Amino acid sequence: CWLLGLLASIFNVVMVAKVGSSIRESESGSLLCTRVLICLIGLGDLLIGVYLIVLSVFDSIILGEDYCAKQAEWLSGTACSVLGVISTTGSQLSLFSMTALLLIP
Repeated sequence: CWLLGLLASIFNVVMVAKVGSSIRESESGSLLCTRVLICLIGLGDLLIGVYLIVLSVFDSIILGEDYCAKQAEWLSGTACSVLGVISTTGSQLSLFSMTALLLIP
């Protein structure tokens, strides 16, 4: 999880910065929509990368070997709920953007 989270975060920050800087240079409305949607896909994937990093931190540092003993506390806690929102928002943002990208003529 550490490696995937770090790679996803790094590469998506680079991609969002690169595509985001080229949005103003779009010549047509279709190209503008495409670039914005690609940027949104990168933001959604960036959220997934952040989710993976934070989940890895909780798993290895905070919970450690005692996950089974702390499972009920973790699943009913605020941190788990916030991570669930981040994960769901990231995946839905990417999915919505990919669907919208498919519909652009």
